[in-house]
Amino acid sequence: MTELKILHSPEIYLFETKQVNPFSTNVLKDFIYYLKYTGKKGLINFSFSGNLESAHSNLSIKENYILDAVPTSLIKDKEDNFQMTSDNLENIHLKELIKATDCINRLVKDLSCVEKKLVGIVKALLSESEYVFMDAPDKYIDNELLSTVKAALEYESTHNQRTVLISPYKKEKWLDVATHWVIKDSDNKYIKQRMRLG
Repeated sequence: MTELKILHSPEIYLFETKQVNPFSTNVLKDFIYYLKYTGKKGLINFSFSGNLESAHSNLSIKENYILDAVPTSLIKDKEDNFQMTSDNLENIHLKELIKATDCINRLVKDLSCVEKKLVGIVKALLSESEYVFMDAPDKYIDNELLSTVKAALEYESTHNQRTVLISPYKKEKWLDVATHWVIKDSDNKYIKQRMRLG
């Protein structure tokens, strides 16, 4: 008998990015501060896709994915089961993104900016974290690929109850999927505004 999965309203938060120097703030810290500010206690189980490289450059794409996706119990004597792990993914959009990284035995240091960005996004989605933090996931990515990224994020949020926090490169590219807008007021306090019905 197939187990029915309960769908949840997506939670995709866009963060205001108004800094003059984009390197002056630590986006990861902002995400964590926001969660603590809203009452999250204890350790925060998250994965992160950075504005710059968030994959290990001297490892292959596949080795990067294995770090986040393959349970230790499936790795024996340097033999991994990444193919099995990826074949069993229910998120078809994530499968498409893995396929788009092509030739996963290439080293990350040899990839283009677009490919590195995509590997970082996939790596963050492959983990089973409660929160997915993304810094400028739309940077370098064309609109067609970005549609798949957005569909993968929506799937993870609705089917796997993951909360997605995004600091966008261009906020207008995310208005169709974002559920909340997070800004800081003049007192540097966070304000959460609902953007659309879930």
